[in-house]
Parts: sequence; C-alpha cells; structure tokens
Amino acid sequence: MHTKLNVVALLMVFNVFAGNTSEKDNLFVHAALGYGIGIGGYLTETALTLNGTTIIASKDIFLNYGAGLKFNAGVDYKLFDHFYAVAAIDYSNHLPSQLAENQAIIGNATVSTSHQYENWQLGIGVGILSSARVFDLLDVYISLSPTLFFTSATSTQNPRKNIIKYDTPASLGLISLCGVVYPLSDFASLVLELGAQTQRVNQNGYTEYESNGTEANAPMVFENNNVSMGSRPNIPANAFLIRIGARIGIF
Repeated sequence: MHTKLNVVALLMVFNVFAGNTSEKDNLFVHAALGYGIGIGGYLTETALTLNGTTIIASKDIFLNYGAGLKFNAGVDYKLFDHFYAVAAIDYSNHLPSQLAENQAIIGNATVSTSHQYENWQLGIGVGILSSARVFDLLDVYISLSPTLFFTSATSTQNPRKNIIKYDTPASLGLISLCGVVYPLSDFASLVLELGAQTQRVNQNGYTEYESNGTEANAPMVFENNNVSMGSRPNIPANAFLIRIGARIGIF
C-alpha cells in the first residue's frame, strides 16, 4: 500500500511542475529498440578447465533473464492533461547467449563439453505516464507499468546436442521509465528512454530432450524440502534499460 501511495505522489509532484505539452493528439503509438544491462545474477554453473584432476581455470556462469536485446511497442491514451494510460508489450532476448565451456586435458588430448544458455521474455503491461514540457522544446515523461512476464529458458548440451527446457511460470514485474521526446514533425517524435525492469523468475523444474526431440528422462521438479533436488532456483530478471524509438500521434 505504501509503495502505491509513493508512486501516486511521485506522479502528482511531477505533474505540478509540468508546463503545457506540445502534444495535441489523444492517442499515440510508440515503438523502441534497446538493451537491458542485467542487475544481479544466479550462479547456475562453474565451467572448469582440468589438467587431469587439477583445476587450472574456472569461470562462474550467472543467469539474468532481464538482460539482452529489448523491443517495446504499445499505445498511449490521454486521460487528461499530462496524464496518459499506457498499454505495451515488451520482448527481450539474451543475445549473445551464454556459453559455459568445460575442458579436460587428458594426456595429449583435450576433451570439451559445454552448456549454451538461451532465454527470452514476453511482457504484457499496463500503466500510467505523466509528461511535462521543458525549455519549450522537449517533452519529458515518467511512466510506471506493472507487467506480466512469460519466460522461456533452455540450455543445450554439447556435443550431445541434448536440450534442457526449464519450467518457468509467468511472473509479475515492474517497468519504470524516464523518457525524452524530441518532436520531428506535428505528429512524429524521437524518443530516448532510460529505466529499469524489476522482476524475478522461479524455476519449477526442467525436462531434458534428446536431439531428436524425445524425452531423455522424466521431468525433474524442484522442491524446497527435497535435499536431493535442491531448492527452487529464483532467477533475477532485474535490468537497467536504455531504448531509442519513435512516438506517433494518431488523433
């Protein structure tokens, strides 16, 4: 409750200092492309280089489902001066994917195995946006959007090419943005956004598949009270966002 009151208060204070905006339309469409820099991570594996049984190098692999390439598209509808309702979809893909490579030096031979981790997210969100005019040239805004994220996560085992698919249920997060709008014409504007995605994703379990698509074993389920399986991983999807895009007035 306190968080909601703080959010409302922030938007109201922003509106008090708002001048007249340059936007005459009531409905806008927007799209932006950018990148998410992960904040935090879950240690999922330590890749090792072995000489016989001696560890000569190691590398920790941390997962963060909010990092990577970002795409956003949606609509803004003016509720009243300086305030808009926002509906948007957000897609992210962790590119490049993360590679955990293990090497074992046995005599004169080197044996390599690896796990390649890949994930993407699709978010559907609604929220509120408050805008203000600055220097009679730029419009600036802040927005807050509770967002439902659907996450797909896999890892590929090489050289066997087996694929592990993780059970990651939908989870709720928050996207907060601060943007600058530079008018290009009477109806189109350039947008630069900085912000943050706050979210975490549980992994309920996983299923391993052979390269031909058949299940290699029965699905494994993480249980917090099952010592042999380990506790249910809680993967961060927190990220700092930077995006650039366009905003177009419809009517």
